[in-house]
Amino acid sequence: MLTLYRLVSSAAAPLLRSLLKRRLAAGKEDPARLTERRGVASVDRPKGSVIWIHAASVGEMNSSMPLIAQLARRDPNATVLLTTGTMTSAKLAASRFEGGVDGLRVIHQMAPLDHPRWCARFLAHWRPDAALFIESELWPNLILESKARQVLMALVNARLSKRSGARWRRFASAGARRLLSCFAVILCQDEATRTTMTALGAANAQFMGNLKMAAPPLEADPALVGALRAMIAERPVFLAASTHPEDDELVFDAFRRLHADRPETLLIVAPRHPARGAALARLSEAAGWRTCLKSQDGLRDAGLPIDVLISDTMGELGAYYSIARMAYLGGGMADRGGHNPVEAVQLDCRVVYGPDRANFQSVSAALEAHGQARVVRDSAEIAQAVTAAFEDDVTPTGLGVAAAEAEALLQRIMTALDPVLPKAAGDG
Repeated sequence: MLTLYRLVSSAAAPLLRSLLKRRLAAGKEDPARLTERRGVASVDRPKGSVIWIHAASVGEMNSSMPLIAQLARRDPNATVLLTTGTMTSAKLAASRFEGGVDGLRVIHQMAPLDHPRWCARFLAHWRPDAALFIESELWPNLILESKARQVLMALVNARLSKRSGARWRRFASAGARRLLSCFAVILCQDEATRTTMTALGAANAQFMGNLKMAAPPLEADPALVGALRAMIAERPVFLAASTHPEDDELVFDAFRRLHADRPETLLIVAPRHPARGAALARLSEAAGWRTCLKSQDGLRDAGLPIDVLISDTMGELGAYYSIARMAYLGGGMADRGGHNPVEAVQLDCRVVYGPDRANFQSVSAALEAHGQARVVRDSAEIAQAVTAAFEDDVTPTGLGVAAAEAEALLQRIMTALDPVLPKAAGDG
């Protein structure tokens, strides 16, 4: 299967160029950086050690940020080459890493598409001393071309869903074994992934914990937070975050229960995909709720009473977590594995979510143990949990004891990565 992939991808340059053109027309590529997607570097390679971190998008890049801070402590004279594949992550990298991290230089490049020649061009220019692949970015040509150049590689915060693991075992077990053998170190975010990786032939997979536990908090625009607080005044807020279609009925039914006891309650829905905003607004209005769609109506003053605010604009989840005491987090009621609960708790907002939290098993277990998260199975349990949060005078305080676990996790990761990373300046 892997051999077939290599053959097909080698002949796929015209198709990949066409794909880039379509993405460019759809606003998903930066025209000024399109050549980077073909492995053409836009800046010179710096002198000294280059540690390459490859992350898919914003979530994986956020996971890498505490790791970059640790690398800065280890050797501020090195350079981190950070590659991602989306415009959103590129913009975020530009704002967060423009001045480096504690003296460590960070260069962002768009990741090359997985064509052997484009990957080879990328590697020939950057000549990384080590490569850290974040989570599940297993692009075969990129990995095999790196291995051919004797680049030491680690798979960090590795995650494989049950579905992906079963697919690898069924169709590509030999290819998976070959790819996984390229990594000197595989650090898994949960025990289930370690078991799957080992079953696929990884000889060096180990359970480590989820790096998202140590990621920095989401940004919360102070102006938006202030506007929200002015709109809300003293009203209790029920926040439904990162919701999917299967969450909609549950959320609106839970709100109906809350509204019956507290008619002043405001529901804020921030869907996982903002394009669903208009459809959610129609559902809300059909249920009889006075509804505000943020992209069209902005934020209405508290004097204009609304029941439901639909947030269909990007990058504002941090602000919503900042003004809510409890949030229902979507993605756990179907076979999706759930979404990241740490983002809420870091901003003093406790969470409830559905039973499927496979993507964040270790994180969820830690938060549940500290009373900052719990599982719910229906709208009645959601409403009950939110009501309890309304009546609780104690404000949760971030990750609490879990913060110490995050620091310990980072230290374990850095120790495990030591054989892969180049020697720091001044080491013997």
